[in-house]
Amino acid sequence: MAIGDIGAVIQTYTFDATKGRYPSLVRILDDLHCLAYSGPDDDGWARSIKITAAGVISEDASNTLEFEPGNINNCRSDLRPDDVNCICSFHADNAAYLEAVIVNADGTLSQHATPSALFAAANCFNFDPIHVSGSTLAIAYDKNSGLVYVITVGVAANGEVSEAVGQGFQVHDLLSGFARIAHVAGNVFIVTYQKADGFGYARSITITPAGAIAFTASPQVAFTDQLYSYPHVIKLKDNVFVAVFQSVGEDGWAAVFEVSNAGVITVPTNNLYEFQAGNCENPRAARISDEVFGVVYRGTLDDGFLKTIKCEVNAAAVWTAIGDLEFDVADITYPIINHRSGNTYIISYSNSAGLGIMKTIGIETPSLERPHHDPLCSEKQLHRHCP
Repeated sequence: MAIGDIGAVIQTYTFDATKGRYPSLVRILDDLHCLAYSGPDDDGWARSIKITAAGVISEDASNTLEFEPGNINNCRSDLRPDDVNCICSFHADNAAYLEAVIVNADGTLSQHATPSALFAAANCFNFDPIHVSGSTLAIAYDKNSGLVYVITVGVAANGEVSEAVGQGFQVHDLLSGFARIAHVAGNVFIVTYQKADGFGYARSITITPAGAIAFTASPQVAFTDQLYSYPHVIKLKDNVFVAVFQSVGEDGWAAVFEVSNAGVITVPTNNLYEFQAGNCENPRAARISDEVFGVVYRGTLDDGFLKTIKCEVNAAAVWTAIGDLEFDVADITYPIINHRSGNTYIISYSNSAGLGIMKTIGIETPSLERPHHDPLCSEKQLHRHCP
């Protein structure tokens, strides 16, 4: 099989038989994973799940924790060292919060007495957390005022969360949204967002281990010339990033751009690729190799699709469709994809009945390939996948 070829579904598993929306999955260590989502009564739930390298899914007893008893939406999470899952979500009071959940080696979950902090006080629905170093977590977000910010928050090894100070570092100041953040190298990060013209832009910043934020010398750069909405951004290889997004007519597109270690942004010619004509809702991507990625989304008939795509980047980008799979024929929402290890990938989503579903699927992956990890992570964290 060629790199990116899609194999069979290995297992289909119901992780919540009542409700499971907005799933966000992180790998803790080896088989142990932690899933955050909006569950029964729309409350915030965390659940530890075991997923083997062969794609077998199971759960232990006493593996759930209700971290928010009120309605939540749009979970996004990242992992800090010492097994603390950092979960961002939008609450019933129209504000956004960070919650820390401790994942113990036996799969039980717990929280510190001070497990959460408000990071955006009004109508913040788009946000993206990323671990920086030690106890520092950064969150890119946008508010209903049309401003994009990055804020840093402290999360201790024991799960204690420090209150965010102020409203953060302003990245863009006029009618912007869909904020996302990714690590480049060292203290350099890239923030992407939609501006008033609807296009996708990127700007590089620095974040110190202590959480101080500043712009690099590089200005913002447009990397799309068309509508850029509901994106997900991944690092494909060193200095090469891919954004998958929904555009005009709900078509699904991918855009590639490069960011140097100093934060200089360049856009190759032919950097845009349409992978789905019509109805591509909430696409999410995962790296497969230095040139191949997978993307999952809600498709034309509201069904679940997985596609694999090759992107070779030199002076110009060359795109090649590799494989596709309809992984659910019924109405689905909020799909995400994670790399377990080897050829095993995990797709989590909410099905037509609103239940939480997880599927393991085989995708041909280079020998010894592992998820693309942040070099700021500790040795222990090198075993983890932190989307």
